[in-house]
Amino acid sequence: MHAVRTWLRVAPALVVTAACGSEPHGGAGERLTLVAEVRIGDETRPEYQLSVISQVVAHGGAIYLAQRGGEEIRVFGTDGTARPAIGRLGAGPGEFQALEAIGFLGDSLWTIDNDLRRISFFDASGALLATVPFEPVPDAIGTGVMIFFPYPKAVAPNGGLLGFGGTSGTLVADGKVTAQPLLHMSRAGRDVDTLGWASVKNDDLILRSERSMSFHPQPFTDAPLTVYAPLAQRVFVVERPSAVEGTPSNVRITALATTGDTAWSVRVPYAPSPLDPSIVDSVRSRLTKGLAGRYPPDEVDRKLYAPAFRTPITDAIAGDDGTLWLRWDDVTSAGRYTVLDRDGRVRSEVNASSRTQVKWANGDVVWGVELDENDVPTVVRYRVSSSKP
Repeated sequence: MHAVRTWLRVAPALVVTAACGSEPHGGAGERLTLVAEVRIGDETRPEYQLSVISQVVAHGGAIYLAQRGGEEIRVFGTDGTARPAIGRLGAGPGEFQALEAIGFLGDSLWTIDNDLRRISFFDASGALLATVPFEPVPDAIGTGVMIFFPYPKAVAPNGGLLGFGGTSGTLVADGKVTAQPLLHMSRAGRDVDTLGWASVKNDDLILRSERSMSFHPQPFTDAPLTVYAPLAQRVFVVERPSAVEGTPSNVRITALATTGDTAWSVRVPYAPSPLDPSIVDSVRSRLTKGLAGRYPPDEVDRKLYAPAFRTPITDAIAGDDGTLWLRWDDVTSAGRYTVLDRDGRVRSEVNASSRTQVKWANGDVVWGVELDENDVPTVVRYRVSSSKP
């Protein structure tokens, strides 16, 4: 599954540091590349028109796509043939209001809808098998102003849920809440175990005036990423702070078991790349113009996080085979992924197009999304190969 921004404070049981050398990051793994085999997407045919794809899951000769703003699951054969979609917008059985995540438990497709507070299970053809509601108002976690409510993100093989504790945006804006809990929950959405705490520093651009307050993504965020890996029953935490100077730096990845134990922790070295001030100026200008009349320019300038160096890791996904794929910043290393094995060792360095984002991986099969010059997506099946495409 894909990463969400967060950070976990844990004491690692084991630290494995990738060897530093002349390579920009690690350099210990086999050099591989992605070779395209199947492409899905056609703007001229409705059944193949795609929007922003948040998640891809492959299972049993088909792929399942979750799209932002589209409350249905698009389904295609692995040969690219369109199949009937699953679900639709609504609150009835098998319908969705806010599709949070999808995956498979055995041969059953599960979906999480945090607006409707439920998990729905479907067979591979899209027939609804069961609906499991969360508690409408789950027990709060914490005391005083540190109150959180469970939000599931993934269904684990043992039937439990992985997720986080959400809280009031006002408390975050006021600085009263600076971190959120990472949770292992029962299927009903009750907290079973708090795995750690996640900092929210540099995550949101929080703007305030006398009349309003709003939250926007920080354009240059270096907030750590959390990747839920339900099949491995782990949560990966990718700490990726922007460097403060140009000397060699590291990103740190921690694998946390659902038992709460740290399976491993590894540091991967890289060479920092400066953040071009003209890019910051352009983003600042666009935000200032877009928010004019609501917030004064000095509020935007004060709250915009603009580090001196680029955030090294821009995305991460957990493979179904226990791997973790780390996507490097396009300037640091365009289109390059570092793949860690289930024990935290650098297994390979995989080259991809700078417009490719890996969405699912298992062994030598990868599904990803390519964007054209107009940001129109195409879903692509790749083979991981040692040969050049």
